[in-house]
Amino acid sequence: MPYNKKKGSKKKNNFSAKGKHTAAAAVDRGGDELPLKRHTDEVLFGLGHGSYLGECLICMIPLPLDESQCSSMECCTKIICQGCTIASQLADKKAGRVVTCAFCREPTPKNDMSRDRKIIAQVQKRVEAGDALAHYQLGHFRVKGQHGLPKNAAKGIELWKMAAKLGSVHAHYSLADKYRDGDWGVKKDTEKILYHYEVAAIGGHFLARHNLGVFEGKEERVDRALRHWMISAKMGYEDSLKNILKLHKMGCATKDDYAQALLGYQKATEEMRSEERGEAKVYFRHRTG
Repeated sequence: MPYNKKKGSKKKNNFSAKGKHTAAAAVDRGGDELPLKRHTDEVLFGLGHGSYLGECLICMIPLPLDESQCSSMECCTKIICQGCTIASQLADKKAGRVVTCAFCREPTPKNDMSRDRKIIAQVQKRVEAGDALAHYQLGHFRVKGQHGLPKNAAKGIELWKMAAKLGSVHAHYSLADKYRDGDWGVKKDTEKILYHYEVAAIGGHFLARHNLGVFEGKEERVDRALRHWMISAKMGYEDSLKNILKLHKMGCATKDDYAQALLGYQKATEEMRSEERGEAKVYFRHRTG
């Protein structure tokens, strides 16, 4: 979401309310997913400075923010970087072995109906065990009608709501997007948008953090927008860095603000690089021509 400064007079800062809640301690209100009170600034800006993605379980390097550079393993639901995925596959092929998951070493399922049944069975098993990620994945399959499941957006959204209650940062972000866009039968709702973006941002979701900054910018609360973008830029999100530069050119952010954001951005992106990830990018470029 790009930032465009809105013309008009300054508005009072009514974004936050009193109360102290974290993602794990949100209280439902009469069956609704909104809590009784919104997050305080202490919680909102004090938490979520590290990416929710964490580290690759193989190379132990922070996972890339670009989801296309990550693999969600269908056999064990673990998320690892494409560098480790491709390196493992090439090593298996070179040794004449069956290609297996880089993490749990289960054989890669064949692309047929039996593969779909196996994936759904594995995810359903994790859902029954109360796994938040599995709830989110099954909801995604329902929403998209994937792996042989009939498309049912309503069931998918309900699974996402349960995933959010179980602590899925990704589910909170996806719900916020749907309340923002009014997709799949979900009514637009500003309070729910902001609540779910806040929980996701507190959990380390860089896009949720960035989007909160966009909201604040549109409401002309530039100081709060800057605080959000400083956090997401230092997590390695380039669009936030660009928006801080725009604020600097407008005279709404100092040179030091931008310098700090740039240094943090460079540090985060450097930590996410590896030789294997570079080779994976080259591998995919060659495959796609």
